[in-house]
Amino acid sequence: MTDKIKEQPPVKSKRRKKKGPMSWIIRILLLPFFIVLIGFIISLGLSALDHKDPLDYMPGEILGCVKVSSVENLLGKLLSLDAADIMLASGQWADIRKNLVDLRSMDIWANPIFQYLIGIPMDLGLYDDDQILLAANMKLSAAPIRLALPLVKWFNISFPGLESKSQQAMDYFSFSTANPERPDEPAQTIYFAFKGNLFFLSTAENLLLTTLGQQALSISRYPVLNQALQQQGTEDIRILIKTESILEKLEDGPVQLKEIISYLEFPDYSSLAINISNEEISLSLELPVDSSHQGLKELLNRRNGAPAVLSDLPESVEYASIISLGSPQELMAQLGSLMGEDLKIKLQQAEQASQLMMKMSLEELLYSWIGEEWGVYGMKSYPEPIFFLRVADEKTRQEVFQSIFSRFFISQQDNIRLEDQQLQQMQLPWFIQSIIKAFKVDLPEPYFVVRGDFIYFSNSAEALAHSLSSSEDGDLLVKTELWDEFSRRISPSASFEIFYSLKRSIPFFLKGQGPVVDSLKLYNQGMATLQFRGDNLLISLSAMNTGESGILAYPGFPLERQKRLGVKTIALTPNGQSTRLYWLEGKDSLVEYHPASGEFFTAQLNDQAWIMAQPNGESLWAVTERGAIYRYGPKLELRPGYPRLTGLRISCKPALWRDSLILAEKEDNSLYILKDQQLTLLRQFQSPVLSVPAISQDGLIAVYPKGFLGELHIFNTQGTSMEGWPVKAPGISYGSPFFIPQRDKLLLGFLTQAGKLTIFDGQGQILEETDLQGVFYQTPLWSPVNSTLYMLSESGELIGWSPGNHITRTQLEDISGEEAHLNLMDLQEDGSPEILVSRGGAVILGFSENLTPLDGFPITGGQDPLLADLNGDGKDELITGGYDKSLRAYTLP
Repeated sequence: MTDKIKEQPPVKSKRRKKKGPMSWIIRILLLPFFIVLIGFIISLGLSALDHKDPLDYMPGEILGCVKVSSVENLLGKLLSLDAADIMLASGQWADIRKNLVDLRSMDIWANPIFQYLIGIPMDLGLYDDDQILLAANMKLSAAPIRLALPLVKWFNISFPGLESKSQQAMDYFSFSTANPERPDEPAQTIYFAFKGNLFFLSTAENLLLTTLGQQALSISRYPVLNQALQQQGTEDIRILIKTESILEKLEDGPVQLKEIISYLEFPDYSSLAINISNEEISLSLELPVDSSHQGLKELLNRRNGAPAVLSDLPESVEYASIISLGSPQELMAQLGSLMGEDLKIKLQQAEQASQLMMKMSLEELLYSWIGEEWGVYGMKSYPEPIFFLRVADEKTRQEVFQSIFSRFFISQQDNIRLEDQQLQQMQLPWFIQSIIKAFKVDLPEPYFVVRGDFIYFSNSAEALAHSLSSSEDGDLLVKTELWDEFSRRISPSASFEIFYSLKRSIPFFLKGQGPVVDSLKLYNQGMATLQFRGDNLLISLSAMNTGESGILAYPGFPLERQKRLGVKTIALTPNGQSTRLYWLEGKDSLVEYHPASGEFFTAQLNDQAWIMAQPNGESLWAVTERGAIYRYGPKLELRPGYPRLTGLRISCKPALWRDSLILAEKEDNSLYILKDQQLTLLRQFQSPVLSVPAISQDGLIAVYPKGFLGELHIFNTQGTSMEGWPVKAPGISYGSPFFIPQRDKLLLGFLTQAGKLTIFDGQGQILEETDLQGVFYQTPLWSPVNSTLYMLSESGELIGWSPGNHITRTQLEDISGEEAHLNLMDLQEDGSPEILVSRGGAVILGFSENLTPLDGFPITGGQDPLLADLNGDGKDELITGGYDKSLRAYTLP
């Protein structure tokens, strides 16, 4: 049988279609994308496997380390932080501040992917010579960077200020803030590089190269630092630093504190935790401490409780300093050997006087009854402070006081009653005053009262009575919301405690200068404590911006300059134009600055000079001691016909009236007027004119040629004397005569060096004479608003005088009337003058017309201030310079 084979149908062969050119074009175009994608995936994998700790690569001896828990969290705060504008306002960081302003407007900060990519920790190593090294493990964020760096190098991609570098097979970059258009401005250069996932940035090129060239060393080589870094909690920043470098910053601190610190030993790194926002800032500094001094060692082992006086302070307290280190007996036993020589001498003198006059030792007179708490506080509306001591033995105190009363000028009629409070007044013996004056306390005849365990003293009976009444009524500081906020952050159990308001007091740690101090001053209400915890010293600060200060640093300032600024800055604001600022640098360099554009212009003068502003805002005058007269328009372009070389030797600052200059010549004792470029002799005297001539609104000129037979002159711009003039000067003066304009008459005032104030009428007759008891170097300032004359004595007494011999006085601390200057200006735009006292290039104090301290002062500065609208918003800013070669500006409330 034959099998039949079934025939299969023929299989159709598939014909492959030939790809067209478009397909190959697409493949070619997609190839770079796939290469980049594969590269990115590889980079992503490498980044995920890279777990290197950047701290392990930090070379050399680390002075300290800054630990940031999250770059994203910190940057988010910095972008909205007012303090950042101040910290970056100096010249070398000005461009970075501009970049910060630009970053604030970018939407990328709200992008969750971007937030994840920069949500990484960061470490900052601190080295000698202010060198820093920033290190971070970029983790997955490093993936695109690994891929991008070769592309940047291959395609030679460049950015302004960015330069690619290579040394010893190590690739890195530099970035400079130098501006080619402003070569004279200081610039900052930083260097950075990537090493796998690790990112390094440094201010020193050699430090970065050392980091890149070494193998991992392990942070474990710094065991104390390593252990401290593991303690990071919820703070924004933790700083670990060698304690000695912190103590070097205490140059402006109390002498006694520095003396004690010299006997302390700080074996390990200190830990500083920081939380900061626009509303508040908190700092906590923990210092491991020890001492070979037995007394200090006992003090360090002391355990603190909350000071008892806190339960008695009234709610109106604006500042308080409380010390509860121990009783005088304990402290003398523990720390007597550490006292400064000046205090030791005063104590020895007081001991001898007490034995002679009181038949008591200081131990019996003071130490036997004083307890372990003492301090000072001040209240709203009361300029005089209140001092307090805790009484350890009331019976002994009564016996001591009775002995004092029987010998030293106090009787029952000295008792007064205010607000239902019975107060007594006593005169402290001179030897007790000498001791307390060593601590800058002046209580010659204080009022006092004993309440509970405390005795209170004050020069103001009203302040003392109000404090006691408020306390008895239960209106207490510890019941306020502000105190509750502070006590949540800082334990009130402390050996040293400061509660402050920048309205009334400046704690010593805020009396310096610089961006850090200026930033802290944004937080106008604060509390600081010092307490001992076994082998550690804990210093805490909590401060809030309550919005009450109103005096804030203006963005973009201070302007850091190369030379010291002259005495006064001038502002010109011509109609329809932006403000221009002018000042002198060094001896003879004139600078013009445009705040709106940031432009600088300079001109060189031929000698020491004075500058004055044209009243209409169109011109600036500069006059040198050699008699060269310059007149400038915008951008320091000289007006036609200037400079004018007069050949005069100018003896004092010229006076400017309308379009004329009044010039004093010191070689022939003459006075000249320059008008329309024509120089004319006005008068010649027997003695030289050494102080600036005074000019009235009507163009009358008053001068005082200084000499033992000096006279006061008043004449017009043609040199014709007024009837009754000249008159004999009442004495020798450092200042000038001054006009006191009245509605229907013109008066002239004159203050001698010895403090004799004389007021003349228009005919040269004496209307009033007053002995102000002091030495005076400056010309008084007259305020027509409240008809008051303000002046400052050599001893720092600020005085207000009004006709009828009405006198108001207040004593200023650390002020010399020989160096300080007064300025009157309406800061609050309410028609009333404020008095600003510039203190020798350091700070400016502010006072109301009745001599009470102004909110927000003192401020850093010292040069005679001025008001000018810097941004064209119709509101003036306060501008001043300082001896630190900077020009500062502040916004006003």
